[in-house]
Amino acid sequence: ARFDVRQVDGLDIVVRIRDLGSTNGTWLNGQRIQEAIVNAGDKIHVGEVILRFDLLDNIDRGFAFRAAAGESPTRRSDPQIEATFQRAIAGIWLAYQPIVSWVDRRIIGWEALLRAEEPGLSDPHSLIALAERLGRVWEVGRIARARAADAAAELPPGTMLFVNLHPSDIRDDDLYQPTSPLSRVAHRVVLEITERASLDGVNDLDHRVARLRRLGFQIAVDDLGAGYAALSVFA
Repeated sequence: ARFDVRQVDGLDIVVRIRDLGSTNGTWLNGQRIQEAIVNAGDKIHVGEVILRFDLLDNIDRGFAFRAAAGESPTRRSDPQIEATFQRAIAGIWLAYQPIVSWVDRRIIGWEALLRAEEPGLSDPHSLIALAERLGRVWEVGRIARARAADAAAELPPGTMLFVNLHPSDIRDDDLYQPTSPLSRVAHRVVLEITERASLDGVNDLDHRVARLRRLGFQIAVDDLGAGYAALSVFA
C-alpha cells in the first residue's frame, strides 16, 4: 500500500491509503480497499487492537482528494464538499453484475452496484465514505433502492435482484415501508447484509430481519466469514 499524507483546508490532517495491486490486497478496518481516506483522530482496527490515528509532522497543503472517510460529527461542514456530494447523489446510477449458477450454466440473478457520475466519487467506497462523514447514508440508500426497484421490474423471468445494504440502512424506517419502491418488488429481491461491517448498534436485528422477510425479501450474508455476523439471526 502507499500512504500519501496531506492537509486540506477544513478537513484537518488526512492520509490517503492506496492499494498497489498486491496479491493479498490492502485491508483497513476489516475491509479490502482500493483507496481510503483516514483523518487525524480516526480509530483504526489492526487485528484485535484499536488505534487512534494522529500526525504531528509538518504537512504539505498542496493536495486535494476525492472524499473523507469515517464519521466526524465535530468537524464543521464544508459547503464545497456538500455541493460535491449533492451533485454525486443527483447522478447516482446502478451497474448490474450477473450472478451465474455454475451447475446450471445460467444467470440466476443480478447484483446492483452503486455508481455515480461525479468525478472522484464515482466508486461506491468514496461515495459512501463521504455520505458517512456527512450523516447522509440513508439518502444514498433510498436513492439506490429506488433505482434498483425500477430495474427489478425489467428482470428476465426467473432471476433475482441482489441489493447491498449499508449497516445504517438497517435502521432506516423507509426500508420497512410496504409502499416503498423496493418493497413493491420484494418477491424478486435479495437483500445482502455484509458481515464485514459491525451490526452491534442494531439491538433488534433479528426483529428487523423478520420484518423484511414478511415483506417478501430474501436475506443473504455477504462476505461470510469476516467475523461480525451472528448467523443465528439469519437462519
